[in-house]
Amino acid sequence: LQERITAGAKPETVLIDVDVLDESPVRARDIANTLSDEFVVMIRELETPENGTAPDSRVVVEQRASIPTDPVVPKTARNIALGFL
Repeated sequence: LQERITAGAKPETVLIDVDVLDESPVRARDIANTLSDEFVVMIRELETPENGTAPDSRVVVEQRASIPTDPVVPKTARNIALGFL
């Protein structure tokens, strides 16, 4: 599973992009959304002070993953064009 997930910071923002590749677009969406939800929970637990007061910062999911309308891979048209080179 780890090989199919990439995450990285968006330049000049505090946002993190998560990408999941899977044969099933529904499963890829579900994995990305679950990963995002669990990240929020983990950060909340790490940032909450021991005395139980509210943390100084918080993490939220800005945009839920959705099912792409076109396949991410293979890119058939691009691959055919590259095949002619």
